[in-house]
Amino acid sequence: MNEPYFSKVAAIRDGMSEAEVVRRLGRPRFVYTSASAPGNYYVPGYEFRRRKINGKALVYLGGVDLIAYIYTDASGRVEETFIGGS
Repeated sequence: MNEPYFSKVAAIRDGMSEAEVVRRLGRPRFVYTSASAPGNYYVPGYEFRRRKINGKALVYLGGVDLIAYIYTDASGRVEETFIGGS
């Protein structure tokens, strides 16, 4: 596992703005909104938790074995972070 990257993702807190997340983690690999996400927007081969998108889903890949889904609400604030492996 990519420990430095995991630590950065684990430091993301509910209530942070999308801009704060991008400053800390860089641009996400994928960005989905509730209107634009396909029915199965999860990245094949990685863990996920089925969840409705209320604002956006920011998807980050941290090496070969780490994925993070950061969900924001309609106002652009983090409401949940999911970290998984491959």
